[in-house]
Amino acid sequence: MGVASTGTRGNSRHPVFRPEARMKVSVHMVTYNHEKFIAQAIEGVLMQETDFPYELVIGEDCSTDGTREIVIDYAQRCPNKIRALLREKNLGMRENGRRTREACRGEYIALCEGDDYWTDPHKLQKQVDFLDTHPRYAFAFHNVYVEREDGTRDIEPYLVDVQQFTFGLADVLITNPVPTCSVIYRRLWVGDLPTWYYTLDTGDHPLYLLLAQKGPLFYLDEVMGVYRKHQGGVYTSRSYDQRFDGLLRMYEAFSDHLGPHYDSIIREAKSNYTAELVVEKARAAGGPEEGLAVVRRTLAKWQEEYTLPDAWLTRALGRACAYYVFTTRTEHIARRTARHCLVQMIRNDPSWLRNPGVLSIAADLLLGEQYADRLRGHYRRLSRQLQRGET
Repeated sequence: MGVASTGTRGNSRHPVFRPEARMKVSVHMVTYNHEKFIAQAIEGVLMQETDFPYELVIGEDCSTDGTREIVIDYAQRCPNKIRALLREKNLGMRENGRRTREACRGEYIALCEGDDYWTDPHKLQKQVDFLDTHPRYAFAFHNVYVEREDGTRDIEPYLVDVQQFTFGLADVLITNPVPTCSVIYRRLWVGDLPTWYYTLDTGDHPLYLLLAQKGPLFYLDEVMGVYRKHQGGVYTSRSYDQRFDGLLRMYEAFSDHLGPHYDSIIREAKSNYTAELVVEKARAAGGPEEGLAVVRRTLAKWQEEYTLPDAWLTRALGRACAYYVFTTRTEHIARRTARHCLVQMIRNDPSWLRNPGVLSIAADLLLGEQYADRLRGHYRRLSRQLQRGET
């Protein structure tokens, strides 16, 4: 089974099915109870315009809603494009994902879960073109929008002001910049995943780390898909305690896997993610007073259960304070709270002083708008003088 197409890229293509054609890309899609989303996910794959054959492999894990019926309907209408793997019993996310991946035949595997979708009909072509001409890269990814259950999106996409286009293992250890529905990787570079991989709560970040051991990752700075956040999502349905526990277990596994050379990077990553999780929890809590109280209780609990270093706790509290500085400083009634949070933010996490925007915010909050404007004007004049070589 395969698809070949002709024509100039960007023009309309009419696929011609050729059984002898070698499969270039397999789209790996796992789904469970995605009745509201699965059709859009499938359509985003079917609209791809390529000059190579690709297939959609769907692992349907015995959904209890109407997901299976929708998958069957699409598979019957597009038998040369879609292979539906209909599980006889619920396997769970990890095992369903493994069997779906093993069924993929393409040179490349592209990821798109059943609740996400693609928006650019040339997504696959652009990524394959890059990987074909850059054989040392392990995979390519791109930007996406985040969409909530009510259909609203953030104004900015998921990744903002990315300053690099090539990421290495150390980069992906520190943080995970990769939206799952944006990934396409070399199938043969994965091989048999280690046994411990299947004991982890999340499969995407560990997969990226294993691939990053084999080659760098390329970021294509275009928005070509949508990542949905909803209550039925695998990650969002977990409690913050479960997310934190899963995070620590993942890094412990990679600490053993990579050896002591990466220990300092992994410690830094754990600290960063601790801060990110409590800030996420603070966002959900409400105002600054309530949010910071929730953060302190959470950190105290995690310190007791996991014996966390004090440096992690102070950084996390500093990041939570920073969140309230940036979200309340424009509200007149909240400026006193923002000033208090600014002091706590810098005290708990001095690294904020290296952020070029913090000085301006500090001047605004502590000196007032008039003095802040003067200070900004002074720095603009000084910058122009330096550019002209004046002393």
